[in-house]
Amino acid sequence: MGVSTISLGLGLGGGKAATSSGTSGGSAFPNLRSISLDGTDDSLDVASTSDYAFGTSGFSIGFWFNPVGTNNSTGFGMNIFDMRVGSLNEARPSLWMSSVGAGSILKYYAIGYRPPSGATATINPGTWYHLLITNDGSNTRLYLDGNTTPISTGSDTNSYLAAPLRIGGSLAFNNYYYNGLIDEFAIWNATLSGADANAICSGSDFVPNDLSEASSYDTDRTSNLIGWWRMGDGTEAGSGTTVYDMSSNSNNGTLTNGPTYSTSVPS
Repeated sequence: MGVSTISLGLGLGGGKAATSSGTSGGSAFPNLRSISLDGTDDSLDVASTSDYAFGTSGFSIGFWFNPVGTNNSTGFGMNIFDMRVGSLNEARPSLWMSSVGAGSILKYYAIGYRPPSGATATINPGTWYHLLITNDGSNTRLYLDGNTTPISTGSDTNSYLAAPLRIGGSLAFNNYYYNGLIDEFAIWNATLSGADANAICSGSDFVPNDLSEASSYDTDRTSNLIGWWRMGDGTEAGSGTTVYDMSSNSNNGTLTNGPTYSTSVPS
């Protein structure tokens, strides 16, 4: 199913704010912060949970990223996120990037291989990009920067298991750390579409003050969002090591080894 997501603020960039209702107005819900990771050992870690045991029912993962270095300290690319742990023969998602610049390769992995083939793109340092990964139980697709045509598609009939989440590095190998900024990381237990990817990047819809307010006018958006880390916005103060999961699941993350908050955000 396609699910519109802008109503949860997932596409808003810096300084943009909207109201909880298109007619009656409401509290502003701006995006003011992201997290900065150093490419050496920084990460945001969320404990394993059955909330991410998608099976073959489909799921989506979306986030903004802004790399600031050409590679990480290992010289072998970097994991923007990883949910694999233990045996690589068990299905859990991850996203690896080869380098920064022209000819960068984005690869989605599950069960030790990539269901979609690697997609080549120009990923310039100091630039915000949005990536949306969708799975419908038969195929996995990668949408970059709101384009309605995926940059990569591949057969994927894996049955996905409960998983932890590491943003900014590899759980499977405990390295390949990402150097740059991450913002508005979200997980849905629904299959989003290319139109949803475009809507997230356009920032054209209304934004609720919180999830309880959102549910009063669009239950699909809140019922399908099962993880949402705003990286210092929403109910967060933008300091400390806890990054709150703004979905109803409350799978809060911990900033590990010193990531910091940044005021650079998508615009």
